[in-house]
Amino acid sequence: FAQDGTHSRNGRGACQPPKKSVMAMPLMTTPSTTFLQGPPSPLIATYPRPSAAPFDLYARIASPRHPSFLFESGGAMTTMGRYSFFASDPYQTLCGTADQYLWRSAQGQEESGPDPFHYLTKVLGTSSIVRPLDTPPFFGGAIGYFSYDLVRTFERLPSLALADLTTPDFELAFFDLVAAVDHESNALVLMFCPPLERFLGEAREKLYQEGCDRLTALHAQLLGTPASAAKDHTNIRLTFSPDQGRSSY
Repeated sequence: FAQDGTHSRNGRGACQPPKKSVMAMPLMTTPSTTFLQGPPSPLIATYPRPSAAPFDLYARIASPRHPSFLFESGGAMTTMGRYSFFASDPYQTLCGTADQYLWRSAQGQEESGPDPFHYLTKVLGTSSIVRPLDTPPFFGGAIGYFSYDLVRTFERLPSLALADLTTPDFELAFFDLVAAVDHESNALVLMFCPPLERFLGEAREKLYQEGCDRLTALHAQLLGTPASAAKDHTNIRLTFSPDQGRSSY
């Protein structure tokens, strides 16, 4: 999953783009000592907010070939909540029905079984990271849905409708690289947070270098930097159209 990129560190150990880059410097970055020596926590780089709308930023990283998401928060602000969250390319996915699951890794590994909720408990137990102070409420982890039909796992209900849908009863994608637009402070917050099992099983220095590389590459892609677009062919214009006509709806 690691993307090509370069990074350097200033006196505080913050991730920076290479010297010849024309990208904006981060306004604030997680100090290297916090990530390398403290408890597992996300590596965060905060930049000035780009002029592009959140949907346009999302479209620069989304691809039909990989799961992605854009969330607009509800809440206190007049037209939208404080944050817009978006990401693409999860490191693993989990989907299935009430009695069958299918897990896939980004590297193509697969595992299936008959007890999805037991397996989900196992996956979440190896992914949990405590949210640091002043960090956006979502900085990585699972995004997805649980359908209403899963209620039959817990209750006896009549089945009156035909089972004519091919969509899974649940589907989750796990992200370790997330972008957020902070509408209150006019900032772009980029967050790298690998799952807990990686913090426990891999060298922190390796994870720190990967995080700096991927945060730098993501920032370049969101700004539409040509060099980044050449490396990553997911920079595709997205179009949306309904599956039903107005009359049939």
